[in-house]
Amino acid sequence: MEDRVSAIETKTEMRPARASRCSFCQGDVADDRALTIRAGGAHGGGHETSCFCSTRCRNCVLALAALHPSPLSGDDFIERRVLTAERLLTLWRHGRGPDPALVLAAARRAGHQPKRADPAFDARQRTHDA
Repeated sequence: MEDRVSAIETKTEMRPARASRCSFCQGDVADDRALTIRAGGAHGGGHETSCFCSTRCRNCVLALAALHPSPLSGDDFIERRVLTAERLLTLWRHGRGPDPALVLAAARRAGHQPKRADPAFDARQRTHDA
């Protein structure tokens, strides 16, 4: 999941806008240049380009993508993540809520943290500490 978000973010570029609307807030992109990201299309087909009016809008989308749970996660975790993402989306679309850049950073950190209740992690940690 994190690789997908990183791949999207690394392709962020500035390019001339053509009467565009922001992919997040749907506002007009009034500037001569819009912030865009390119992502590979689903099932290997083409590329999708999203246009954003600000780094905040781009970060909202990247943060929501980073919060997307793995299909291998437990049902409770998936339900909580989806609910969190829906609440953040509502807040952000109304100009409220936490800074999307901080949410993105936290989601990335959380994705790299090993599960403390994982017996395999505990065994590896004991071996490493010895």
